[in-house]
Amino acid sequence: MIKKLKIVYGKEHFSVHEKQFKKGEVIGDYWRVWAEDEMYFFEVDIGHFSTKMAKFNITEKEYIMVKEDKMTYKDLKKKYV
Repeated sequence: MIKKLKIVYGKEHFSVHEKQFKKGEVIGDYWRVWAEDEMYFFEVDIGHFSTKMAKFNITEKEYIMVKEDKMTYKDLKKKYV
């Protein structure tokens, strides 16, 4: 589910706190969590405006918790970055 905040000049703008859900993937502003071949990953920008992306292996439990809104981006970042 994607929540639209406003439309400006035909572009959609999303809140920093909103997430987009796509087939097995949770996408936020400058971060994402996804599953691939029974492995789970957290990728986050540790640079400035997507200039340095870092990828971490996470547990299946963490992946499920993020999908169910029981764990936040801040929780993952605190643990892995």
